[in-house]
Amino acid sequence: MLLPKRFLQPRSPTSMRRMPSTGVSKPTQAERSDFLAAASIGAGDSGRAGAALRKEALYAGTKLKRTVLQLAPPTGPREHRFKILQWNVLADGLAQHGDFVKVPPEVLEWDYRMPLMLAEVAESEADIICIQELNHFKQLHHQLEPLGYLGTFLAKQCSPANKYKCPADGLAIFYNTKRFEAVGSPAGHIYLDKEGQRQSQGFLQVHLRDLASGQELLVVTTHLKSKEGIKEEQVRTRQIRQLLHSIKPELLGEPATVATAATVPALAGPNAVESLATDCDNGACCTGNDSTGGADGCGDGEACVASSPGSPAPVQPEAFRSDPSTSSSNGGVNGNGLPPAALPVIIAGDFNATPDSVPCKEMKAHPAGLESIWDVKPLSSVIVRDGSDAGEREFSTWKFRSAGESKRIIDHMWFTRGRKLRPTSRWRMLTEKEIGPTALPCVAYASDHLALCVEFEWS
Repeated sequence: MLLPKRFLQPRSPTSMRRMPSTGVSKPTQAERSDFLAAASIGAGDSGRAGAALRKEALYAGTKLKRTVLQLAPPTGPREHRFKILQWNVLADGLAQHGDFVKVPPEVLEWDYRMPLMLAEVAESEADIICIQELNHFKQLHHQLEPLGYLGTFLAKQCSPANKYKCPADGLAIFYNTKRFEAVGSPAGHIYLDKEGQRQSQGFLQVHLRDLASGQELLVVTTHLKSKEGIKEEQVRTRQIRQLLHSIKPELLGEPATVATAATVPALAGPNAVESLATDCDNGACCTGNDSTGGADGCGDGEACVASSPGSPAPVQPEAFRSDPSTSSSNGGVNGNGLPPAALPVIIAGDFNATPDSVPCKEMKAHPAGLESIWDVKPLSSVIVRDGSDAGEREFSTWKFRSAGESKRIIDHMWFTRGRKLRPTSRWRMLTEKEIGPTALPCVAYASDHLALCVEFEWS
């Protein structure tokens, strides 16, 4: 869907719907380079030149332009293609307290980042939008609803954003009602730990029907446990197994035999509120402590303890062990003999795991034939992936914190290979040269994660 150009124009961060003239023109390329140079000094720079440039950029609303990589030539009419956007937008509160040591503080404020975020959504022209770390759902819904979008939201059960007096962040799925309609109600699920207690992370699913083609698909978004380490990887692997088992009816046309995640209400429409999740007073309801720096985790993420209202009764630990459906054995189901009930499925989210991680290997081994968009090779044989160095790998997040630099792919989009879905293009990831020396977020980009937009064709 083509969004109005007003989303791409300069705007005051104090007004999203009403955009009065600020009297400040867009900075030239030279001015932007000067700003990036000043910003690279760090958030502590108090020089007049740096402050003036930051103030000008604050009202300029410029955004880095994205480019498209062709994955396959389209074979059908335009109405047989749709776009889906995947993005961790960086929660309000977590941005300001995220230990982004090279980023000027003004750039981390929500009022500055929101217009840039809307511009990214507008450029994508996405029919479906999957978002993580959103804690201003009502505000974003207010912007997108007049354009024909309807959204659903699942708040984290124990959000670290509450520590900074911000609403709980969570997952959201928006879809263009001029292109898709919901089949049934959206469903939210909270992951459970090995003791059967709720964790702070979960996943959100929506069953959609394409009004143009009549095809149906299941869209799932998730945000897995953060931080690096063996323990954290085990948690993420358990979470992925719960997700895959919970959507087994759609993936394989088979019933889920045991409950591996707690189902909770997902809030749909403009009346949804961000405060559904328990407000953690300084993270008191989370087990463990975050000692690794940054603000993108909630304690060790293992569980929200019993003080969280409505916690499910503990279940047997066997429910969290390897689900047979995640093994390489196809269990009698193959690509040529899928049950009629099986749907095309797209799973998008921040996995906090690289493509060679155990959680991603679990996805690849699933008998439904899940394929990562990162494994689909572009048609172009030469891709400049990082400045002028054609051989460097793309990344979906890049940041500098006190502990050092982090640059890797942890944001993913998976789809059921050979089940009517055929990717035709995706966004190229931005390069270091384009982003600038502060890494992410930056003056021209709203989040510490890069958005991934993919166009699919019904085959």
